Amino acid sequence: MWDDVYVVRSSDLAKLRAEPPHGTPAEQVLGKVFEEEYSFANHIHDHAYNAKYVPRDFIRKVAARLRAEGAYSRDLVARAYRAYAALLRGGVVGEKPRTRFRRLDGDLFVAAQPDLFNFEDLRFYEVKMYPIEEYARAQAGVFAWVLGEPVVLVGMVEG
Repeated sequence: MWDDVYVVRSSDLAKLRAEPPHGTPAEQVLGKVFEEEYSFANHIHDHAYNAKYVPRDFIRKVAARLRAEGAYSRDLVARAYRAYAALLRGGVVGEKPRTRFRRLDGDLFVAAQPDLFNFEDLRFYEVKMYPIEEYARAQAGVFAWVLGEPVVLVGMVEG
């Protein structure tokens, strides 16, 4: 007989502490696409024989996915490229970590999966495509509690 196990997402707990940002639907799509493609580009760059084409391929994939989602604009693609370059310059690299769980109470667990894990410096990163605010801090705090390790919170500021 299996016992019931209940899982709460870290973002749901963070919403109890602060209101999440409400960007435009296109900005929300960009955030999701950027997160997935950036971690994939990091993986390819680390394992490719010739990684010089990774930036070009990254931006093409972001543009194609934004088009497929009906969220394409030159401005969003440019934002993605600027964020890509800024993260690389800042040394914020890694791959998508596996989801981790921590027992909150009885059969209730909290799930956490930050955006990146750097296997070289053993750091978790949570990247936001917007400036850091209270919700991002709350979410990173829940991640850190679940993981039992600090999470570096990175926010993007235009200009």
